[in-house]
Amino acid sequence: MLEKMLKTFQKLRLEFYRKIFTRVRERDGSLSAMEVFSLEIIYALGRPTIGQFARFIGISQSNATYKVNSLMKKDNNTAAPQEDGREYNLELSEKFYGCLLYTSDAADDRISV
Repeated sequence: MLEKMLKTFQKLRLEFYRKIFTRVRERDGSLSAMEVFSLEIIYALGRPTIGQFARFIGISQSNATYKVNSLMKKDNNTAAPQEDGREYNLELSEKFYGCLLYTSDAADDRISV
């Protein structure tokens, strides 16, 4: 049973990678595979702060800020200030949802940090 589940998971994972590479074409302003994975993580975390994103993927906050700014330049995410204005929550743009076939009303099975 476990072996069957692992094979199914492997097929799903491979199909996910295939979809990423067919949607991410090499052209001016396109996303790299690492950028797509970063967006997927931001989506799964559900509006994380840059610090939460950095901790989750195990990089420095300055490196995470660089990645987020690069994604913002490509219009894939935005940063919404929290009430006190000192921290920002990362939000994904409609471009992200359109490119990867998500809807903003997608199931809330996100990871908490």
